[in-house]
Amino acid sequence: MNCGICHATDLSKFLEPTRTMIFMEAYLATNDYTGIVGPQFDVRSIALRHGNRGHVIFGDNHIEKLAKKKYDVVARTKRFWFPTEDTTGPGGMQMGNGLR
Repeated sequence: MNCGICHATDLSKFLEPTRTMIFMEAYLATNDYTGIVGPQFDVRSIALRHGNRGHVIFGDNHIEKLAKKKYDVVARTKRFWFPTEDTTGPGGMQMGNGLR
């Protein structure tokens, strides 16, 4: 699950729901039971299990199978992680730094 949506759960308020990730097949550590991924937690958090592609569910409920190259591009965008202009995380930590 995308940690960037914790502040904005109302899908009608998403600025670009077709570009905002809600869920993805995440590549997590074996002892990570949170299921949460975000821009600051991992360099590449998508699991590429299906012909070197991973499933991503977006805010408008469409599903895409993203290859590594495409994921690397979209994961560097603010809108992929954050549905609104609020890019803060836990404790007010700024999580949108370095994203386009």
